[in-house]
Amino acid sequence: MKPVATDQADLRACFLCGVELTPEANSDEHILVNALGGRLKASGLICRPCNSETGASWDAALSAQFAQLAHWCGIKRERGVLPSVRVTTTTGQQLNYRRDGVLIPGRPDVRETIRGDAVELAVQARDRDELRGILEGFARKYPGRIDVDQLVDGAMPAWSAPEGMLKLQLNPEGPDAERSIVKSAVGFARLRGMPKAEGEAVRFLRDAEAERCIGSWYRSDLLINRPQGVPLHCVAAAGNPETGIALGYVEYFGVSRSLVGLDMNYAGPAFSGVHAIDPRSGSSVDVEIDLELDRAAYADARTGDAADPEDARSAVGPILYGMYLQRQTDERARVVGEAVDRAFKQCGAKEGEELTEEHLARLSTTVAKFVAPWILSKR
Repeated sequence: MKPVATDQADLRACFLCGVELTPEANSDEHILVNALGGRLKASGLICRPCNSETGASWDAALSAQFAQLAHWCGIKRERGVLPSVRVTTTTGQQLNYRRDGVLIPGRPDVRETIRGDAVELAVQARDRDELRGILEGFARKYPGRIDVDQLVDGAMPAWSAPEGMLKLQLNPEGPDAERSIVKSAVGFARLRGMPKAEGEAVRFLRDAEAERCIGSWYRSDLLINRPQGVPLHCVAAAGNPETGIALGYVEYFGVSRSLVGLDMNYAGPAFSGVHAIDPRSGSSVDVEIDLELDRAAYADARTGDAADPEDARSAVGPILYGMYLQRQTDERARVVGEAVDRAFKQCGAKEGEELTEEHLARLSTTVAKFVAPWILSKR
């Protein structure tokens, strides 16, 4: 997505440190974090050093906290791919969440048993490349006794449910992650025309001792026309000089919903705007928002009184369930596809050759053998 440039004269200073945004100092800032699927970029907001520093601290903290959600959702980054992330279940089991949404053991399980002159190996690897590497190591240890290719070709997948449940973090925790959210709200507000101001949000970003200006909001759905079941990323801002209130709103995955007090003594020109995307594709989503909240509502957000657990469950439950169903669909397609590919390689038919009954019998047997453990693991 091409960066948007601000051209107002009073916006030509970094809103974090105040340095003049000369061509050399200017930078393209992702309004929503790129690592989480954000696409909208804007220049004329913050300087290069602040962009680099806050990206490595604030944005990195938020990305780490939402890493599981990013995998669960299946986001598509503008550049780069999701790295695997280490997760811990409620029972303490260590697993790796691959970028394709598959949970795998945190490390391979290798057992070597010597019975007289015989060597028994039991290897559970996380993929075939890892299996091959382990077996090649044993082949060097026991020359002439291990046929690596035969063992790799004959290896079958094993599926099992995680021990315990995964813990998903739905809201930012800590000052760094919260400042990433506030930075997004301020950046978008400046992009929509909010002039330079020393409001609550800017003070929170600049001063480590400043009061928090952010809180979760689940009391009502601020999006008027929310598409059902879509794990939206959204950023919005509105300023009303008649009420003296300027608020921001940032939503990740449709489940993390944060209200930001930009300036509670706002006297500049009226402004408003909203930007939303589906992070699974990066495509824009047309939504409208109502940010006409009063000071009491903002105060409730800051104190946590606008995040009643029942309201939160009602808001995020359908979205998380939709993510779950999509992951099940994707996993089924992946498992069946791998089974069919493997079956064709092992059925004995050559490319372009008409399949015989024997070929078809081998195909069906291999597919069934490959898929059966996955089906049983879902029971």
